[in-house]
Amino acid sequence: MKITRIIPILFLSVVLLSFTSKDNLSTYITALKNSKTSTGFFELAEKIESIKPINSQDWHPNYYAAYSYVLSAFTEKEQDKLDEILDLAQGHVERAQLISPNNDEILSLAAMIYSARIIVNPNERGYKFGQKSTQMLERARLINQDNPRVLLLIAQSKMYMPVNYGGGCENARPIIEEAITKFNVFEKSEKNSPDWGENDALELLKNCS
Repeated sequence: MKITRIIPILFLSVVLLSFTSKDNLSTYITALKNSKTSTGFFELAEKIESIKPINSQDWHPNYYAAYSYVLSAFTEKEQDKLDEILDLAQGHVERAQLISPNNDEILSLAAMIYSARIIVNPNERGYKFGQKSTQMLERARLINQDNPRVLLLIAQSKMYMPVNYGGGCENARPIIEEAITKFNVFEKSEKNSPDWGENDALELLKNCS
């Protein structure tokens, strides 16, 4: 009798811990949307790192820890700190890829890391990391042509590329518009699936008008 009572209790405990893990991550995802500073994003990344998912195949905690560090890097004013922050992001991306190898969302995030590394020294790093970022986005688009975040990042890259190389607003605008169309019909497959980027796409289109 004792054993039969213990099993349901253990099962219930596991279920409750799983929901708690997901709820905590959801809370941090919401906080990410409201954070504005490098320090704020960094602190959120550390909090997300503390989440211990019950499901070892859940790639979302590593994804959002990496995403938080990337946002911290993009908003960091001291360039000598960027590589250290991005190394933390890279570590989480690699762990997420081990769980979900051919994932367009994770590949898009990897592309963002390479783009952020260019900021440290655009003249020396622009070509190398620009190529790596492009490769990640090309792989992501092959996996999922309907992912609006992939299109957004491609459009951003195109917009800031020299016109002589096929860049500029005129060449980026059709991709931005396609991204916005995809955002309009996008539906999350899971509660914590990435859904960021629509406001960025609208702002990008505004800048190209």
